[in-house]
Amino acid sequence: MWRVIIIFSVLLIAPAGIHARNLSKSENDSVVAALATVWGKYLNDKSHKDALKGNEQNHDEYMRGLKEALGLAATPDDHYRGLQDGIAIDSRLSQIEQMGGFTIDRTKFVEMLAKAAEGKRTGFTVESADRYMNNIMAAQSSSNELIAQSEKFLEEMEHKDGVIKTPSGLLFEVIIEGEGESPRYSDNVSVLYKGSFPDGTVFDETKPDKPASFGVSDLIKGFSEGLMMMKPGGTYRLYIPPHLGYGDNGVPGTIPGGTALIFDVTLLDKKQ
Repeated sequence: MWRVIIIFSVLLIAPAGIHARNLSKSENDSVVAALATVWGKYLNDKSHKDALKGNEQNHDEYMRGLKEALGLAATPDDHYRGLQDGIAIDSRLSQIEQMGGFTIDRTKFVEMLAKAAEGKRTGFTVESADRYMNNIMAAQSSSNELIAQSEKFLEEMEHKDGVIKTPSGLLFEVIIEGEGESPRYSDNVSVLYKGSFPDGTVFDETKPDKPASFGVSDLIKGFSEGLMMMKPGGTYRLYIPPHLGYGDNGVPGTIPGGTALIFDVTLLDKKQ
């Protein structure tokens, strides 16, 4: 591919006003053969890589599309220019999807694009659209960082003195051991808790004088499992991996997907 880039770089940086010259038939044939050789190598390599990834393409159908596009390029018109821009926009949308970790509805995008191109309202100004997308991408970047931090954090906690790992993957440590019987899955409990991320950010907590009451079965798996090991009056610190928490989806606007959670839990009471 680097050879393709070099060839087209030479063409793009040619000085303005360069005089056109007519190639002889043999020169023209050689230019065609040279460019086709470079592009052919690139397409062959790309086809091989796609096959290794399990995305083997129909070569004949691919070449038919290539031939059609080059045929349209020979007689450019408004339709072709729109086709060119559409392909370029789609490529950019794919980059944004990869960076942002989400999928863009192409049908909806085309509808909104048609409105915007005609000067109709879309709910954004150019400035507010820029701010919104910057915030979206920044949030995803922060989420990715938190996910990477979560993996490292759980590994470190697993080797911390006093931390126990259960067969499910839950990590916990006993801060204060309680007394009495542990809650069962069908019981209701009254607790004080604080939920945080590995970076120390607190996303939810009870007030000291206002405990929360709920059924053990109503909670995420890691929280339920932790409660069923506790006894009234006890305080545990739970380190919950994503698969025992909110998984890859998380809670929109609150908990990023793939994030580890830390809960400091005090079990006040239990009842059937």
